[in-house]
Amino acid sequence: MLKEKMLELIGNRKDHIGLIVKNLDKDEWILKLNENKTFQSASIIKIPVMIEALRQVEEGKYSLDQMIEINDRDKVAFSMIRELNVWEYSILDLITLMIIISDNTATNILIDLLGYDSINSLMESLNLRHTKLRRKMMDFKAIEEARTNTTRPIDMAKILEKLYRGEILSEENSKLAIDIMKRQWHRDTIQRYLSEDIEIANKTGSLDGLNHDIGIVYTEKVTYMIGIFIENGVDSLANKRLIGNISKLVYDYFQ
Repeated sequence: MLKEKMLELIGNRKDHIGLIVKNLDKDEWILKLNENKTFQSASIIKIPVMIEALRQVEEGKYSLDQMIEINDRDKVAFSMIRELNVWEYSILDLITLMIIISDNTATNILIDLLGYDSINSLMESLNLRHTKLRRKMMDFKAIEEARTNTTRPIDMAKILEKLYRGEILSEENSKLAIDIMKRQWHRDTIQRYLSEDIEIANKTGSLDGLNHDIGIVYTEKVTYMIGIFIENGVDSLANKRLIGNISKLVYDYFQ
């Protein structure tokens, strides 16, 4: 019944939408659609960056309170850091800004610190071979050269579930990562038509015609994971409304 309602809601856009829904309490897949389709990742790629940062902290390479200097040349668009006269941030601050407001400067600083190879090796080690970091945020030269960051819905579902179950990081850092995602500021997709009281740990991503959101939804009855990936959309608002409607349909199903 859920699948039929979902396909009716999606209509003729089903070829451009990736969807995963899983009951985490029962370890049960509820719905998959184009889960193995490769999408431009947009800011969803920041989840692996966060995990690799915390992994390197666990290795002792860095500490969460270690201060990192920011230069003017490091600052890029869509960044709160760009607007502030603050020249040092802790690694924890950079991770938090990268996730909760999708700060691009914070992301780029972390990519430089961690290294492309380390972030991609993490994905390889988890057998997520279609999730690739190939460029930093707002790197227009890389965009012109078609160096695109990519992922698949099933890849992001696997890494988020492993994070949720504490299978990549320590219990402490797994909880830290989830808690940061629960502080997400962008609530106009999965949570769009849900109560603000519902706790969600999520990360969004957007480019022209493309909107993604994946997260864990905590309700009194069930904890579930939902990921919705849309490309070739008419406009961002239409995409966000569709994601919101899909999310509400799934929420109602579980209730």
